[in-house]
Amino acid sequence: MATEWEIQKRSKSCNACEREFKEGDQYHCMLWFENSLPVRKDICEFCWGEKILAETQKEGFISYWKSRVKPQLIQKKEDPIQRSVAENLIKKYLHSTDPSHKNLCYVLALMLERKKIFVQRQKTEEKQSGKTFMVYEHGKSGDTFIIEDPQLNMSEISAVQRQIDGVLKMEQVAITQEE
Repeated sequence: MATEWEIQKRSKSCNACEREFKEGDQYHCMLWFENSLPVRKDICEFCWGEKILAETQKEGFISYWKSRVKPQLIQKKEDPIQRSVAENLIKKYLHSTDPSHKNLCYVLALMLERKKIFVQRQKTEEKQSGKTFMVYEHGKSGDTFIIEDPQLNMSEISAVQRQIDGVLKMEQVAITQEE
């Protein structure tokens, strides 16, 4: 049976001199077991030397590596479609008999699943019709959505994407007019 440990993230500062790490700084990381638990120590380039290197020879030593502090993501990518809009569109078109609305709901549900808003609970097939349905649960609200899998092929997906773009533009116009 494999054992898993939670290893702490890189320290914000050097574990020897407490100088804060800045973007681009090189640091040395050592990992060892202490009382059967993994311990991580991050040391700046200035403090690294023979004395600290000697710690890699101690009993329980696991690993050592040298790395550089990566730049922080300055700008968060904006979602091409707001999650709440996607949820509202699914609710709006879920019970429609229009096949294009089924396609729209399916693609939006996949997007929300990818964003970890929807959790797929089951995939089931209706025996008489042979249709496949996905059972999704909204992660926060607990709402359940049963969405038909329209078995789209690659050529149909671009048409659904254009449909979503069109519906989003109409929704945006409606929101702007309400304000």
